[in-house]
Amino acid sequence: MSAMNAGSFYATVGLWVAGAIVLAIAAMYFLRPRTRAHYPGGPRRYLLAITIQIIGLLAPIPLVLMLLLASPMAQELQVIAAVLVGMAVVFGLRFAPITGPLLRDLHKARVDAMVERLGPRTQK
Repeated sequence: MSAMNAGSFYATVGLWVAGAIVLAIAAMYFLRPRTRAHYPGGPRRYLLAITIQIIGLLAPIPLVLMLLLASPMAQELQVIAAVLVGMAVVFGLRFAPITGPLLRDLHKARVDAMVERLGPRTQK
């Protein structure tokens, strides 16, 4: 019989989640220079905003999946529920007094970068 220590399981899951968070933060920071340039407050504040957003989205997913391990729900529905919880956390953080301005500025910077990339609209 094979037995697994719960501590090593949680450590493994934690390391995978931490790696995914670091990879996502690095990708968002380095692959979106226009958004970073449009973000008010400079690159450090931009890094803080994307860190809050990514941790808010990714951290609850494995927690919810672990809580739903013994549930009779289908695995696909468990994953959907976990992602929805992560999105709800980000939505809640957007309206929190401390993190809200950071995430709203992040959204505005993304919109400004997209408008700049697409160029001005001309009417015919």
